[in-house]
Amino acid sequence: MSVEQFIKKLQTADEPRKRRWLVLSTAIVMVIVIFVWLRYFNSLVQPDAAAISPSPVSFWGTMGHGVVAIYHAFTNSIRALGGMLVAPQTYIVKPTN
Repeated sequence: MSVEQFIKKLQTADEPRKRRWLVLSTAIVMVIVIFVWLRYFNSLVQPDAAAISPSPVSFWGTMGHGVVAIYHAFTNSIRALGGMLVAPQTYIVKPTN
């Protein structure tokens, strides 16, 4: 059976059969898309062997890493703000008609 014959047979089928084919084909496409997305995501996120800590994770160690991350984010924000204040101020003025 060719694809064209299958489509014509599906067009003449009753509504419940059309819905079943719609749900089945949608589910298959969703599984394929999610599989491809997960494989792509897995290729992006590769654990670095040097970054993996052999020591067990502790509460205070996690809190310390969090504080360091917040400190770096805060200091980077302050540096960016300082850069905006020191940068030359250029204004674009568009005349109105």
